[in-house]
Formats: sequence, C-alpha cells, structure tokens
Amino acid sequence: MLSHLGGGESDVRALLRLLMKTVGLLLTVALGVVACLVLLVMVRGSYAADREMTQEYSTCLGKTNGATIEMINCILAETMRQDARLNENYKKLISKLPTERKNALVEAQRAG
Repeated sequence: MLSHLGGGESDVRALLRLLMKTVGLLLTVALGVVACLVLLVMVRGSYAADREMTQEYSTCLGKTNGATIEMINCILAETMRQDARLNENYKKLISKLPTERKNALVEAQRAG
C-alpha cells in the first residue's frame, strides 16, 4: 500500500489505530464540553431566579441547547425587559420626590 514511502503495511495499520484512538479521544472531549455547556445553561437558568431575572429568561436559556447566538438573544430580550422594569420603577420613585429634589436629580443625571 504505502510501502513506497518506506513503511510496511503493519506501519500503516499502526498509524490507523493511533488515528482512531485520537479521534475517539477528541469525540470524548467534545461530548464532555457539550455536557458542561448544557449543565452551565441549566445552572444559569436556576440561578436567574435568585438574581431577579424573569421566568422568560430562564425558559429561553433552557431552550438554547448551549447555542451561543440563541443565548445572546435571550440576554438581549431580558435586557429589554429589565430596562422597562427599571424605567417603570424610576418613574414611580421620581414622582414621589419633592419638585426641588426631582429637579436636582434630573440635573445631576444630565451632568453625569
């Protein structure tokens, strides 16, 4: 077969066995990485509730199967929900301030 390269058939078989072992190890490592990513998504989903993230975020992350672009989409959607929540609470709180303090706060925000 490859005897013209200086190796005999037994050398070729030995190389093929080594190659198959290497491929097997790579597949094992790849499966381990995928398992770790799935576990990370599951942990992040349950941890989200503790940090006051929405249930939609946890559900979204759970459906990503470790796909980074889908995880980013979940994060972007949650950012929009949290921004709306922040704005709603800001409006409620600022409406309770006396006019003088409200004006001072608005000026400080514009300056910063």
